[in-house]
Amino acid sequence: MRLERLPPLVQLSLRGWSRLGVLQVSCASLARLNVSQCTVLSLLVVRAPLLSSLNASGCRTLGEVFLGRCAVLRSLNLAQCKALHAMRAPAAARLDTLNLFGCRVLPPESLTPLLHTSGAALRQLNMNGCVGTIDLSEATVRQLCPHLVQLDCQGRKAKY
Repeated sequence: MRLERLPPLVQLSLRGWSRLGVLQVSCASLARLNVSQCTVLSLLVVRAPLLSSLNASGCRTLGEVFLGRCAVLRSLNLAQCKALHAMRAPAAARLDTLNLFGCRVLPPESLTPLLHTSGAALRQLNMNGCVGTIDLSEATVRQLCPHLVQLDCQGRKAKY
């Protein structure tokens, strides 16, 4: 088989793969990546300059996400990634939608740099259930993200 004659990979869905623990993707043509419901995924590293959408929702063991060279990323869905404690996306200046619903242990130290990088473009932000970010005030979030149309930062107080 001649792999050089294959068309460029634009969309990749590994949704629900139950044995995928670590994923490192480096692909120049990848625009959409779906790894949602990969229940044992713990580390996600993506280097994709054309990536516009990443869905990793429901990856309850996902602890670390590193997005390099993802300068056109517009939508990042990490909802219900309950173990997420480290996130880095230094080039995500065009990020429009960020869903962190239920990312209970995500600390402000991981979120604040992303808000500094992408806050000017961010229109929708869901931090509901991000108990670890309670020290990051709503006023600070609104200051870093002046064009937010939708902000959900309820449910950030510990229930116990």
